[in-house]
Amino acid sequence: MDLSAVEVATVDRYQGRDKDAVVVSLVRANSSGSLGSLLSDVRRVNVMLTRAKRKLVFVGSAATIEAAGPDHPMYRLESAAKRVGTVAPVEPDSMWSPTACERALL
Repeated sequence: MDLSAVEVATVDRYQGRDKDAVVVSLVRANSSGSLGSLLSDVRRVNVMLTRAKRKLVFVGSAATIEAAGPDHPMYRLESAAKRVGTVAPVEPDSMWSPTACERALL
């Protein structure tokens, strides 16, 4: 895989730009298990959701998103993705297995 075209940036840097595929990390490292400021700001969530032309992949903890409650936009997004069958659970120890990576790239 040619990684020369891969860009890493924050949501704020992508305002007004888009890419064919976007991978969004929702991984949190806090003792409270909260989603944090990015996912609590509707404008930033909008930017995050609208930057991908063809493929949008989220990597994160379903338990953390579900703990936010049914009124949170990310909870509703995850619920909708589950209903249409686009959620692909991956065990933490197998995240970088060829199968998990291939599913994300399809």
